Amino acid sequence: MNIDARRSAVMAAMTLSLIAGSAAATLINFDDLGTSVHVTNQYAGLTFSSDPGEGIYTAGGTPVSYPNFICTAPIGGEIDCINNVYIDFATPVSGLSIWAIEANEFGTVATFYFYNGATLLGTQNLIGLASTPNTYGYGNQFIDLSAFSNVTRLEIRGPGGSGFIDNSYGGNGIGWDDLSYEDVPAPSAIGVLGLAGLAFSSRRRA
Repeated sequence: MNIDARRSAVMAAMTLSLIAGSAAATLINFDDLGTSVHVTNQYAGLTFSSDPGEGIYTAGGTPVSYPNFICTAPIGGEIDCINNVYIDFATPVSGLSIWAIEANEFGTVATFYFYNGATLLGTQNLIGLASTPNTYGYGNQFIDLSAFSNVTRLEIRGPGGSGFIDNSYGGNGIGWDDLSYEDVPAPSAIGVLGLAGLAFSSRRRA
């Protein structure tokens, strides 16, 4: 193998080392907390919040994973599940998913907003189960959000960004459970130094 071929092979291997080793998915199911707990920063690297005067609280009932899911409520008030949910990640994440609890109305019932810092990466609508034949008034829905990566903030807002998640079937809003994500791995220091060294060597040979 000539020098150029060896250099190419080494660079390819080091490039793979920069992107390999993705961390296993983290699952937050809120089942380690009691019921009616104000959820803020109990989980390392995550912060949960809502609109001014509103909070995120655990609720019991029929979640995806028993016994808890989360809903919004006025701080110190009764659960209503209709306000916006904000989840901030200390480091960028990918592979996001979440379960919507009783998203039983027709059409778009909520909109997900994905940010990296102040940059909006895109949006994704949640279509209520009532839009699917024979499911109106039933159960829970798995939401795959993995189309977006390097996410540092996830906002769950009312349809089109409105202030309320109005899921009026039965007079309830929407709950959320089983948040899953993967940390975006940082580049390997060895790989970075190796690539820098190869680049320097290539410049010297040029």
